[in-house]
Amino acid sequence: MEAALYYTFSTIAQSLAAAVALLVAFVFYRIQSINSEMAERARRIIQHYEGKIRLRLDELHVTGDFAEMAVLTKDPFPAHVEEGEPGFARKRLGVLVAARKKLRHEFRLSLVLTALLAIFSLLMLAIAPTIERSAALPGAMLSVGITWFVVCLYSYFRLGRKALD
Repeated sequence: MEAALYYTFSTIAQSLAAAVALLVAFVFYRIQSINSEMAERARRIIQHYEGKIRLRLDELHVTGDFAEMAVLTKDPFPAHVEEGEPGFARKRLGVLVAARKKLRHEFRLSLVLTALLAIFSLLMLAIAPTIERSAALPGAMLSVGITWFVVCLYSYFRLGRKALD
């Protein structure tokens, strides 16, 4: 049973490392594309404002604070402007801000689950001989590790779905 502990937990740690590397690349690419679209939508919105609000929106655009920009431009444009591209850009900016926030939340959750499981796996590898001496502990630890691994994979699946939305 000690060999099963070594094989299982070393495989979990290696699999998670590979999966996280792919996940990080995918999520960062998606966040970059969301940021690019937000910058473009924001540019289209800004041109319909004047005065101090325009200066503030320009500043937010430069710093990339699109969430604050979405809040400042929440009030609708005049009816003739709201129906066109600027109105759509304002609505789309709000959707993109929310999507990026959800994606970041799911990403953090996946990373925390993965980091904790990697630490747990390394701990199990270190104390495998001690665990082996117990009658019930090896099976229980394998069950915990495998279940946790499945939970991590599920979190990756959810994250992938959010990234594709």
